[in-house]
Amino acid sequence: MFYYSDLLSREELAAFRSLSRIAYQLPAEPFYELCQGYEWDILGKVVETEDQLTEYCSYVASSVGVLCTFVMANERRDWFSGSLSKPLEREREVVEAARNMGLSLQLTNIARDIVTDSESLGRCYLPTDLLDEVQIEALTQRREPWAIGQKNLRNLSLRILDLADEMKAKSKSGIELLPSGMRRPVIAATNIYNVIGKVIRKNPGYPKRASATIATKVGVLLKAIYSPTAE
Repeated sequence: MFYYSDLLSREELAAFRSLSRIAYQLPAEPFYELCQGYEWDILGKVVETEDQLTEYCSYVASSVGVLCTFVMANERRDWFSGSLSKPLEREREVVEAARNMGLSLQLTNIARDIVTDSESLGRCYLPTDLLDEVQIEALTQRREPWAIGQKNLRNLSLRILDLADEMKAKSKSGIELLPSGMRRPVIAATNIYNVIGKVIRKNPGYPKRASATIATKVGVLLKAIYSPTAE
């Protein structure tokens, strides 16, 4: 830890210490997936197809969904065995739902952040088979996302949101299997993300970075507490 103290900030060290206290209850596989996602970004690997987009999202988001499930379920060992190698049927459904919800949330991020990813990072996570060479150059090399036009940005975003909705639909049955104490915060988080998609769909153009207002977030949170249903 002394070695890392010279390389990491106080906040990063705190995160590592927190993780070390619960690492024993977490499966190793999702961490390897995360590393594959980091490698993808470090190498600047291009997403060429929707299948590759789903693969990338599974590395960086489905893995997190699984880890969050294990963290939340740690106090309910009467309900969750904490094993990926020999899961019960119910656990298998819950873990698969977590993977699909992770996909849905990451796809929503990508649909929202086309402009931000381009301007800030020169990155494009849209499948390149949906773009022509001029659009790819504008999004990556030139970092001029608006050059491809609001209509194109919106249509591309909607294409990714449709895929996100497919993944979200697949996760609902698993979320409903969660104990109420776990189900409510999961529904609150996912429904807030759903608002982002709704903002994009209602906008006639393409918002630079769609988000939910504080009032909307509070409303979604209260609904999740008193009427916990995934939208």
